[in-house]
Amino acid sequence: MQRYKILIVEDESDVLDLYKDILTSSGFEVLGARDGLEGIKVAKENYWDLVLLDIVMPHVDGLRVLEELRLKFPDKPILMISNLVNDSAISRAMGSGASGYVVKSELDPNQFLIEVKKHLGIL
Repeated sequence: MQRYKILIVEDESDVLDLYKDILTSSGFEVLGARDGLEGIKVAKENYWDLVLLDIVMPHVDGLRVLEELRLKFPDKPILMISNLVNDSAISRAMGSGASGYVVKSELDPNQFLIEVKKHLGIL
């Protein structure tokens, strides 16, 4: 199996660590960034197959990160992972080129892996 590389941009350390643990134990290589500015930098300096991107973060929010990454990586999958459930956030994310949108609090580890694999095209 190809070893996929996933970039997680998430400002909550415990959530970032949880996602990293789930993904690495499932055979994925994981990069992490703790805010939007770092996320943009890591994405531009490294190869990745999928970005998991939170919306509410310090410095630069995930929607701005999404817009920036879409300019450089128009065809790569970027999955928004947020606890924002309002229609305007979802609409803006999807309108800006997000590959999908999931609510963090509604995902258990198995569902999380299913979403990741779906967006990598391996499920």
